[in-house]
Amino acid sequence: MAVLSGADERGARATAARMLKRLAPPLNIAGQTVSVGASIGVALYPRHGKDVQSLLAAADRAMYEDKRAHDARAAGASASGR
Repeated sequence: MAVLSGADERGARATAARMLKRLAPPLNIAGQTVSVGASIGVALYPRHGKDVQSLLAAADRAMYEDKRAHDARAAGASASGR
């Protein structure tokens, strides 16, 4: 979990994109290549919740919506041969 004080939606999404980009390259640990991934959901106070529990729930929903959309895009790209 990351909390960004004072971030608007654009800033939060830009930070999430930077985090994912930093995690993208595989790591070499003790001679083994390891890939790390993450799923990120963005929730904004007070729009998506006014307490920790509701914000975490909103971020979780956003993360799963993004994963479903990504899976659908990947399936569409595979089906079209791209």
